[in-house]
Amino acid sequence: MDTHNASETPDHLVLAMDMLIGDPEVLKPDKDTPMLARNLYIPKRFAYHNFYSFHEDSTRGDAAREVLAIIDEHQINSGNAVEFALDNGSTLHIEDVPRNLSSGLEKSEASHEAIALTKRLISSKKKAKLMTGSGRLPVVARLEKLDVLKYNVEPYLGRRSLRLPWDYTAQWYTNRKITPEMWAEFFPDELPLKYNEFVSFKKVQGQSYSDFNWIGRFDPEQDALVPLKYVHRLKPFGVYPLNDGQAMVMEGLMAPPDVITNVIISGQYGTGKTFLTLAVALAKTEGNGDKSIYDQIVVCPSDSALGNEQGYLKGDLLDKMRPALGPVEDSLRSLIKMRGANTQQQHIEPEDDYNGNKRKRKQYQPQSKVLPQMTLKSQIDWYMLDSGLFDFKPIIFMRGRSIPNSIIMCDEWQDSDRRQSKRLLTRPAVGSKFVALGDPTQLGNPHLTASSNGLVYASRLCSNDPNSVVVTLFKEESVRNPQTAAMFDK
Repeated sequence: MDTHNASETPDHLVLAMDMLIGDPEVLKPDKDTPMLARNLYIPKRFAYHNFYSFHEDSTRGDAAREVLAIIDEHQINSGNAVEFALDNGSTLHIEDVPRNLSSGLEKSEASHEAIALTKRLISSKKKAKLMTGSGRLPVVARLEKLDVLKYNVEPYLGRRSLRLPWDYTAQWYTNRKITPEMWAEFFPDELPLKYNEFVSFKKVQGQSYSDFNWIGRFDPEQDALVPLKYVHRLKPFGVYPLNDGQAMVMEGLMAPPDVITNVIISGQYGTGKTFLTLAVALAKTEGNGDKSIYDQIVVCPSDSALGNEQGYLKGDLLDKMRPALGPVEDSLRSLIKMRGANTQQQHIEPEDDYNGNKRKRKQYQPQSKVLPQMTLKSQIDWYMLDSGLFDFKPIIFMRGRSIPNSIIMCDEWQDSDRRQSKRLLTRPAVGSKFVALGDPTQLGNPHLTASSNGLVYASRLCSNDPNSVVVTLFKEESVRNPQTAAMFDK
């Protein structure tokens, strides 16, 4: 598969419409973004073809409106209708395509005009390539004997794993801090740290695994990489992280909302994304042995069709949403069963920061009205229907809301688009936390790609934000049934 990197990018690059629809932001790179190419080209008839999707209330229509707005803004600012400079130094050209070069290609396909434009540039002795994000267009382009560059955006992981030099190990475990100056000295070949980025060092012999002392987070307030602080404060429902990735997730979830407002979690199946999020959300809402800081858990599944295609389903709003709430219901079932097995659950006092010392612990005292003699199904229904802890809302009902003192949980967010991510990221009011989680490898929306879906967009938007945490859970950190995982490792 072709990938986008500086070594293979030519001076002249034609942008196919499918790529622009997938990621309109390619047309508004900032100064720090590497140039795609010195000269970028778009067929002049692109706007004409986009006009039809402009009126659609869909992912494609939203992207078309965004692309045309960007082009319109550049045209107004530059005073030139066919050529203007982008912020990263590239020049965007809008050119017509000679009809004779489009022969043999479907006239109705706007992306095929990008093929014709690439052929025209090559015929004028320019080294040009076609950039596309589609899985179908490269086949057509290569049949025309054109070089194809597959558009592939590297997602922001939010974490690194490094080997700390032995001479500096004592400084980390003694000083409990690495400043940017020390970082540049320790790791001269590494890029500077971003706000709230996690770094896991090689574990030192003799350190307890459950302490996670070898993991640091770049704290914006201290302007330094410091050890995890919040993950040690509470074990909701007896849940404690089993690996580095889960410890990073718990750190972001456990942090007060005024410290960490947004938590974006990406990871493959079985890494515990929904399970950990729901455990912390319930503990911080129900107040299980800890101070309750949220009034409710707002659950918003990424089913953009809800209210349109599924509106005919019988029942009230929750009945219509119930099929999309399967992951939340499964995690709730497991947590209720764990609570029954951990009636003596312990936790550390929330006001005490972890310093390695054993502290006196309290017994687990749930404040909910769920009775032990209730069946498991009755307990699940009580939580979801009668407790008042949950507020289930589809995306279409979130427009214009300002939600205070709540934890907003958006599951399966890889099937959302940029518009939906923007809408949800702006919903939290004072005292609220926004959590988006999903698996970019399991897309169910045919109009999105692994680099253009709402989860990746939210990760990109929240990178280096002082109030946001981005965590990517790796495949080897899956804790699901090993037999199931082995099926996909063959």
